[in-house]
Amino acid sequence: MYMEKTVNTAVILCGGLGTRFLPTTKVIPKEMLPVYNKPLLHRILDSLQSINIKKCYILISKNKKIIVDYYKRNKYLDKQFSDNDSFYDLTHSMNDKIEIKFIYQDKPQGTGHCVELLQKYIGDRPFLLIFGDNLLDDKNNTLKKLCANFVKYKKSVLLVQKINKSQLNRFSVIKPSKIQKDNILVDSIVEKPLAGSAPSLLAYMGVGILNCEIYYHLHKCTTHNNGEKYLTDALQSLAQNQRLNAFVSKDKNYDFGDVDSYFMSNIEFMIDKNKNNKNLKRQLYKLINKK
Repeated sequence: MYMEKTVNTAVILCGGLGTRFLPTTKVIPKEMLPVYNKPLLHRILDSLQSINIKKCYILISKNKKIIVDYYKRNKYLDKQFSDNDSFYDLTHSMNDKIEIKFIYQDKPQGTGHCVELLQKYIGDRPFLLIFGDNLLDDKNNTLKKLCANFVKYKKSVLLVQKINKSQLNRFSVIKPSKIQKDNILVDSIVEKPLAGSAPSLLAYMGVGILNCEIYYHLHKCTTHNNGEKYLTDALQSLAQNQRLNAFVSKDKNYDFGDVDSYFMSNIEFMIDKNKNNKNLKRQLYKLINKK
């Protein structure tokens, strides 16, 4: 098995249809919706710079060409703002900081199929996997700690967070086996459990580091009746072989899974980035208390 002392490759899954955001997502992918003043995908890539990710693969469907265009150099804007450093930085390509490659999924075939596609491009290298509708507020260097966990224990590791019972039907939830100070050995993982049958309140937040073992377990997984292969099934297989860890995050995770959570997360993010803006707080207070 190929092992590295660090993780320098990331993958962002952006292949979904964004049906909960229709009709907007007919032309604008959910991952390109703004979070305050930048697209969600841009902010995810910003967070990868802090852990020295060198290359990022973005998995998209063929109707999301706008994402590809966003990360191309715009010669017209470069020329217009060449003498204005602030605007030039905003319009400059992220490719100058992280090498970005695109992988196309012909049709929705599930998260498991998405990860299977990666083997051709990544080979045996471990990679940081991020779902494109979540944003981690990485104030506590959680991503660095996650990478350190992978290097220390040499197992695939998921980022988990304690959630409320009311959120259980939206996440995959782990059952802990062995709990250490900086690590949890995962006994099993259940997708969207009912409140009465959930093995814990520790939910997989759509962020994790996977090694090449994942491909073997994905190849064994069956395709569901809807034509999709689920990553959760392969993670469960890893857990059964005691090859899956979890690391608990204490950072805020902004959820953009549906319209309501998108707007609530956007408001939270805006407030967090403008804590000293008294005028903004006054305006929000007026809106909240408006009769």
